Amino acid sequence: MNSLKLADIMTPDPAVTSPDEAIISAFVDMRNYGVRHLPVQDGDSIIGMLSDRDIQRSIEVKTRSFGTTDRVTEWHLDPNLKVRDFMSAPAHKLPHSATINDAIKLLLNKKISSVLVEKNGKICGIVTTDDLLRAFATPDDDQASEAPLSL
Repeated sequence: MNSLKLADIMTPDPAVTSPDEAIISAFVDMRNYGVRHLPVQDGDSIIGMLSDRDIQRSIEVKTRSFGTTDRVTEWHLDPNLKVRDFMSAPAHKLPHSATINDAIKLLLNKKISSVLVEKNGKICGIVTTDDLLRAFATPDDDQASEAPLSL
């Protein structure tokens, strides 16, 4: 299993965002694409990674109290904030010939949840913790992943 290459499990040609994109637009893109990571591209270069966790850091939460028991929590995402203000840099990359074991080591050592896959100097894919978990799941586990957990 550890001999699987990143090219075997990666999501090819990931959607990207710009460092000057409004953070709220990047959030909408993530929702529309069904992803939790967007590489940040400036011209021809990938300069960072924006994750759903980065976006969570950009959300301002205010709680107002009315009396002793009533509270209202407001979530605010400032439309003036840019991707560059919250992205992680640099983006971590591995060659498409790297093994999933190489990716696991990098993710654990850097405490990150995705790595870009590079071939001939160009980004050709992305591997996330979800992709790695799927690589280790047995075919029978596919049905189990749709069932609710029981403890």
